[in-house]
Amino acid sequence: SGHIQVVKKILYDCDADTLLLLAEQVGAACHTGNRSCFYRGLYDRGDDFNIDKSSLSGILNRVYDVIIDRKDKPKESSYVSSLYSSGVDKILGKISEEAGELIISSKNNNREEIIYEAADLWFHSLVLLGYHGLTPQDIYKELEKRFGISGLEKKKKEGKKK
Repeated sequence: SGHIQVVKKILYDCDADTLLLLAEQVGAACHTGNRSCFYRGLYDRGDDFNIDKSSLSGILNRVYDVIIDRKDKPKESSYVSSLYSSGVDKILGKISEEAGELIISSKNNNREEIIYEAADLWFHSLVLLGYHGLTPQDIYKELEKRFGISGLEKKKKEGKKK
C-alpha cells in the first residue's frame, strides 16, 4: 500500500505462539483506504469453515511439563521416568529409532503412520530437551531467529551444499 507503520512495541502471549505489534499508523494501512486490512469478518463471504474450537495451542508445552514432572518426581510406572533413569544413550537410541520409523512411514506414503511416528519423534525430542535442561521455548526462539531467512542463502554462507 506504500503506507508506513512504525512499530513501537512487540509483545507475545504466555504460550509464545502469538505476537501483538503496537504500531503508529501513518495514513491508511490498507490499499483499499481502510484504516486496517482487517476489516472483513471470517464469514462475511458466506464461507463455511469447520473450525475446532478446542484449543490445541501449547500442547508441546503441556507435554513437556509432564515430561519434566516425571524427570523431577520419578514414578515406577512412568515410561518417561524409565528413559531418564536409563540415561542419555537410551533417549538417543529412541530418537534414532523413531526417526527411522518416520522415514519408513514416509517412504510408504502412509499419512496416519507419518503423523504417529512424527509425534513419537517429537515426544522423544522433548524428553531429550528436558535431559539437557532445555525447553520448547529455546527451540521456538531458534526457529524465530531463522524465520524470514533463506535456508539456501544461510547454507551458502556456511559453505554447505543443498
